[in-house]
Amino acid sequence: MVAKTLPSYMLERGVPEVEVMNLGGPAQQIGPDGKPIGRDFGAGEVIYRGPCKIAAAGTVPYYGFGFRVFPYALRAPGRFQLRLTAIGVPKILSNLRTLWRGGPPPPGILDFHCDKVSIRFDREMPLQVGGDAEGYRREVVFEMAERPLELLDFRASQPRAPEPA
Repeated sequence: MVAKTLPSYMLERGVPEVEVMNLGGPAQQIGPDGKPIGRDFGAGEVIYRGPCKIAAAGTVPYYGFGFRVFPYALRAPGRFQLRLTAIGVPKILSNLRTLWRGGPPPPGILDFHCDKVSIRFDREMPLQVGGDAEGYRREVVFEMAERPLELLDFRASQPRAPEPA
């Protein structure tokens, strides 16, 4: 799905419009340095309305293969990092190394810490959950679970190579 739908949406003429509404506790916009900026957004407030090609949320920094798509995810326990962008392919490619490493995002990428938001697009958009295609949606709600989910980290249990003498 990523290889087929994401590029087609990134190259599609006419940028989708989105409205993101906070449905939970106070939401904060995050600056390029990872620190909160501006005022908090309360429940029922629109935190963003405008063009958006990608809306993504995560509670861990990595998407896969070392790609730190949510570099500020661990800075606000109990909340997820929401990342929105309408930037085009050329700008993404020219900043790919910085974005991959979780460095400061270029202008046009907006980050927030939230615990529940509604994201409503003006058209059907592809939805992925954990990298798996889930069809198309016009609206989706991202929400933190009431209780954390405990998972195993199989890499942590692998034997380590001995230290050189």
